[in-house]
Amino acid sequence: MADKTKSVVRIAGNEYTLSADTTEEYIHKVAIYVDRKMSQIQKARPELSTALVAVLAAVNITDELMELRGERETLPETPSPRQLHAEEPAQISMLTNITRMKDVKNG
Repeated sequence: MADKTKSVVRIAGNEYTLSADTTEEYIHKVAIYVDRKMSQIQKARPELSTALVAVLAAVNITDELMELRGERETLPETPSPRQLHAEEPAQISMLTNITRMKDVKNG
């Protein structure tokens, strides 16, 4: 099994270490996209918590993805965690290997 690429990124003012079966450049590209989406929402609604901003960013990004896939009008069947892991291991591993830098330093 090949080693995963690890990279430290900044999203919404916090540093995270992400690891995935992809390039460091791609990890940064994804992080920058998420950071920009969160920044847009935070500017429009500064009273929202970071957690709510993250949820809204996730909803907006998912909407964009579904529109690009042509799934906007027909909601796909919700896959089980096992199906997700089998179909998209790189994306799942990126999501499950997120570590907040301050948590690592404090813990």
